Amino acid sequence: MMSSRWDTILAWTLGILLMGLLGGGPYILRHLMRGITKSELDARISRDLPVGSTKAKVLAYIGSRKWELRSEKNPIVARFRDRPPLSPNVFTVQFTFDADGNLIAYSSTETYEGP
Repeated sequence: MMSSRWDTILAWTLGILLMGLLGGGPYILRHLMRGITKSELDARISRDLPVGSTKAKVLAYIGSRKWELRSEKNPIVARFRDRPPLSPNVFTVQFTFDADGNLIAYSSTETYEGP
């Protein structure tokens, strides 16, 4: 009788764990493939580099994230591949400055480049 009770508890516990793993599988796969979205990137840049930020601050921001610097002239262009291992997305960000070297605008594009 005691063995049967523990077998039942063990079976239920393993079943719950298995359902959790299988139910979480699509979330994990989606996270590995998705990475950052363009809207999330835009929100981060807006928060970290508000209009009026200096060119030096923008260059430091790009360097701290190890983005590839494509152009240091106005506009500054930086590029990076999203981090998740299955993500084939590449972002290009263009920063535009006024005559005094202060940020007036930025734009970002997301392109698909296969793995």
